[in-house]
Amino acid sequence: MGLVTLDVAQTQKVEGSVRLFDVPVTVEITTATGRHAYPIEVHQASELFSFPVDGPPLMVLFDKGDEILKSVEFHKDAALLIYQLKNAETVPDRADAAVALGNIHNDADVVAALGDAAERDPFWGVRVEALRALGKAGGSDAEKRILARLDEPQPWVREVAVAELGNFKEDASLGPKVEQIAASDPAYRVRASAVETFSDLRPANAFETLQSIIRTDSPNDMLRTAALDSLGKLKDERAVGILLDWAAPGKPFVDREAAIGAIAPLDKENKDITKLLVSYLNEHYLDVRMAAVFALGERGDPDAIAPMEEMLRSDTLSIGERPHLERILATLKKKSGK
Repeated sequence: MGLVTLDVAQTQKVEGSVRLFDVPVTVEITTATGRHAYPIEVHQASELFSFPVDGPPLMVLFDKGDEILKSVEFHKDAALLIYQLKNAETVPDRADAAVALGNIHNDADVVAALGDAAERDPFWGVRVEALRALGKAGGSDAEKRILARLDEPQPWVREVAVAELGNFKEDASLGPKVEQIAASDPAYRVRASAVETFSDLRPANAFETLQSIIRTDSPNDMLRTAALDSLGKLKDERAVGILLDWAAPGKPFVDREAAIGAIAPLDKENKDITKLLVSYLNEHYLDVRMAAVFALGERGDPDAIAPMEEMLRSDTLSIGERPHLERILATLKKKSGK
């Protein structure tokens, strides 16, 4: 017989209305003989809990199934995380293992385990987290595992697989593959994800291809908004005229919002763009107004301070607008020394 000991600490700063929590937690420890559940009560700033085991632990879960709203740090080595990814009964515990494994680099066993989970886990959410972890892990083997999931039947998983390919910018062969997905995948959400990834990869024909996609109609303008957003990420000044056109009143609101956000990092010395964005602060449509606020904040032009102060004095601001406006305005003032 042996003991597994957990040192549990509540790390929140205890002051005012913030107190120590009194929380029931289930700890599950798996050994070669099976799973063993231990209910405990956490109520001190720091506590030690010891559990009898009949062999080396293969998996230790604190709060099995993520039943409690919490933020937790529980450091485990790769072997324990791989076992958890493969064998945990609940989706949250397998997903947690996938996320943690994404922080481990240059480990063939980790990539293999994540690749297997991306292919075989019965729940799509775990497959998604495994793909994201592969994107973070990097390397040619991880890239191959992601490419193998482009035929995943669930479009919301393919969407993430395509997005994660944007982490492999050194592979010039990905551009044409992703461009083909943007043109032909049966799910528009996957095609839109491919458009964004295509701009991340920055192939030589990126600008021209995105121009063409902007002219393509799709449900809810998913492809057009993705292409407009992607033009901004290219940081190509040729995009300014195109984005100004799609930001103008009369265009669909979703397209205007995307174009306004995309133009924020471009031609920052152009005062005419600042004036145009300021005019959008008086728009009736909230999302256009907020897109203009964020764009002005990113551009950093002090000429936007007075109009934004006037907007802040308005009694028509929504609860959601005010804190963003106050934060961005404070940042602009600090940068300009006002």
